[in-house]
Amino acid sequence: MLSWFQGPVADMLSWFQYQTCCLCSRGPVPDVLSLFQRSSSRHVVLVPVPDMLSLFQRSKVQFWNARLGNLEYIYDQLRDEKVRKMAVILEKTDSAYFPCFKTLFRNIVAALAEAKDIVLYLKPLMKHLALLEDTDFSEVTPFLRPLLYTVCLIWSHSCYYCNSSKIIVLLRQICNLLINQSDVDEAKQRVQLSLSTLKIFRELFDEYKERLPEFFIGREPMPWTFHPNIVFERFQSFLDRLNTVQSFFNTVIEFMKLEKVEIGGLKGRILSSRIVAVFAEFNEHLSVFACKTYDVLNPEDEAFVQDYVEFQARIRDLDRRLASVLCQAFDDCCNLESVFKLIEIVGSVLDRPLIKDEFTGKYKYIVEMLEVELASTQNLYTKQITTLEKYGWMPVDKNLPTVAGALRWAYQLRQRITIPVTSFRALQHP
Repeated sequence: MLSWFQGPVADMLSWFQYQTCCLCSRGPVPDVLSLFQRSSSRHVVLVPVPDMLSLFQRSKVQFWNARLGNLEYIYDQLRDEKVRKMAVILEKTDSAYFPCFKTLFRNIVAALAEAKDIVLYLKPLMKHLALLEDTDFSEVTPFLRPLLYTVCLIWSHSCYYCNSSKIIVLLRQICNLLINQSDVDEAKQRVQLSLSTLKIFRELFDEYKERLPEFFIGREPMPWTFHPNIVFERFQSFLDRLNTVQSFFNTVIEFMKLEKVEIGGLKGRILSSRIVAVFAEFNEHLSVFACKTYDVLNPEDEAFVQDYVEFQARIRDLDRRLASVLCQAFDDCCNLESVFKLIEIVGSVLDRPLIKDEFTGKYKYIVEMLEVELASTQNLYTKQITTLEKYGWMPVDKNLPTVAGALRWAYQLRQRITIPVTSFRALQHP
């Protein structure tokens, strides 16, 4: 192999040139590997670089495809006949640069194997992610199960993605994709849809975590040993924020109903004016959010939470005032019909915790009034039947024939019982 040297001078000159080449290669080639760090003696792991983590903008696959091409090009150069001869000469001459060259070659081989493996297994995953991106969020639920199934297949078959650090980054990015796709607007239905879809994804994660051994056929399974909070920290923060937004929407919707509440009875005018005052004050508190410029759905921004806490403190005061008005309106009702009408008009406002605590004590009076009504109806029926048995006839509407009048009377008596009982059964109260 050394026959192509021509004398000691040429030998020495060539030897220095080879060492210079080896020294120069320590710069550009390691730059290609600079995004990698050793995780074990067997393979290398990608260092999380923020610009490279945008998996769902398809930059991940583009990055690994480009990296694979670069590594294949470098590997082909290192496998060239001249480079191989240079390596032999460095080894024969016991050069101090040979260990460096040897380490460099091993790193290229390891990085090339990793790039091939990752490119191979990311391709099927990208199909599911592209489908998820191109589908309206209201229709993504059926695609979540195949997505997680593919992630489990990658974990069980890929030699380089069967690593907690990589799979955690991947799952985090899937969570971020779902958060970005949620597209919550000012509609309460969209908030509820996002909550239900994200909760389904969280449940599917737990399901497939338990099913991981099914993906390791004929070999020892490798479970996900990391804590779910590592993956779902931001995901859970976003869920909590959505719950806060949903609670905010519920409060707004319930108080907006006060605009059309009008109470009758002797004190109706006074009580209605107090409800109007509560509604006006609520609108003032609500208008504070109109001038805010922060992103309500950004879980890292606590400004909304602070404003919401202050808003809730003011709403609690309004709840107490509203509970007092509604209790007085109930006391002013003279019969079951007016009671049930009041409850129907107010609606879900009675379900607010502070109002519910105050108003719950009134339900026992509804039971008492219903018992009185049933007893009164029973007395009327008994009196009418007694008259019929004694005289052979019973008083009916003078404008109706005897039989028709009797049927009309029975129907009205039945309605007097049925209507309040039906309304009572419809009450949402334990």
